[in-house]
Amino acid sequence: MFCYTVVSGINCVLQELIMWSDISSEHPIFIETVAQLTNKNLSSELVSDLNKVREQFVKIKKDTQSVINEMVLPKMAMQSMHMQPMFVGSARRLIEQFVNADRMFLNVLMKVRQYGKEDKVWQTLLSHITHEQEYMLRLMEVLRSQLV
Repeated sequence: MFCYTVVSGINCVLQELIMWSDISSEHPIFIETVAQLTNKNLSSELVSDLNKVREQFVKIKKDTQSVINEMVLPKMAMQSMHMQPMFVGSARRLIEQFVNADRMFLNVLMKVRQYGKEDKVWQTLLSHITHEQEYMLRLMEVLRSQLV
């Protein structure tokens, strides 16, 4: 974690978004791959939902990187609570997108868990991903609350 749940500058928030968006975009791929390898036969609707979630997180990561690239002066990225309003607004918007995508993903995960209930390895993987996504949701909500 870059912020330790305390916003010390806009850069730490943006780095959190990059890292967790990247991880979140990989989770649907893991799920699909393991499902195929273990014959879970996920519905086409569920596979489509997983792909939509993955695409949302990929876009958030890309958009966050664009904001970082816009920050002209490295010094600006390190300012504590005197952050440029434009970058704070962008970070809040990206966090909101992340929270919405994460909530959608958690709903999709509940549906995925209905497959292979007897497969403990599969259920453990899904449980791990669910706990990680729940952690990310709480983290992003805490970060968002500090961006005023």
